[in-house]
Amino acid sequence: MNRKFLRTFAVLLAIILSVSFVFAGCSDEPDDNESTTEVSQSAPDAHTLKLPYSKNDKLNPFTAESMLNQSICELVYDGLFSLDKNYNVSPLIASKYTLSGRTLTVTLGTAKFSDGSAVTAADIVASFNSAKTSPAYKTSLAGFSKAQVSGNAVVFTLTADDPYAVNCLTFGITKGGSTQDNAAGSGRYTLVSDASGTLLKANGTRAGFSAPKISEIHLYNLQEFLADFVFLQMAWEI
Repeated sequence: MNRKFLRTFAVLLAIILSVSFVFAGCSDEPDDNESTTEVSQSAPDAHTLKLPYSKNDKLNPFTAESMLNQSICELVYDGLFSLDKNYNVSPLIASKYTLSGRTLTVTLGTAKFSDGSAVTAADIVASFNSAKTSPAYKTSLAGFSKAQVSGNAVVFTLTADDPYAVNCLTFGITKGGSTQDNAAGSGRYTLVSDASGTLLKANGTRAGFSAPKISEIHLYNLQEFLADFVFLQMAWEI
């Protein structure tokens, strides 16, 4: 095994481990003792982390094409439900659901977007319509024909009987179903872009869940990193 392969393998392994670490440190378990997440702005020992993303791709759950950016979006945009390791559903934005034949009714909880506005049934329907044609979700939502607002609930119509249809309702929710980068979400983090670059900051408006252990995640462009790595490899070989 040559030295060039070993160096390449080491870098890729570091990237994979960094991505795994952030997902392991961001729990979706509800906190029964707190109704609103509190994020300290002055803690001197706040944890930070760097994760790769593709600057050439979008950072929106409905337009991101790379698995890298789609994974980042999962940190920013909650779905109605999440799946555990056994593929059982847990409510995020939803509070409960009922399935009767080909009608799946989902009642919402009290989730808020990062801008402080409430997540409404209209936002869910608009996000569903965006997700139906998205690279990440169009396949899993192929068995759904439509979604309609019904008070504080959304009624989904299935194309065929499916007892596991609720497992497909993990698509990210954006305000108004927006397909723009930096659209408001209700997830663990919010996207922030400034002169220093793009980063994720813990979402202080996420009610019912404990704050993430990592308060700030800095994103770096993977393409630039790989270009620098190739240059260093060439210099090493000279």
